[in-house]
Amino acid sequence: MAMDEEDKKWEIESDARSLVEAELVKRDPKRYKAAAAKIKEENAARADATKP
Repeated sequence: MAMDEEDKKWEIESDARSLVEAELVKRDPKRYKAAAAKIKEENAARADATKP
């Protein structure tokens, strides 16, 4: 489905906010460590949930 100009604008603005937030997390060692640990936890849960 093609996006109209308003959707494209919203997506760009959202991506820009995400990039700024990611940079703030990368610059804060405690925040980065906590986020990385959360990702590992969620990935482990997904792996367990998809085991046959």
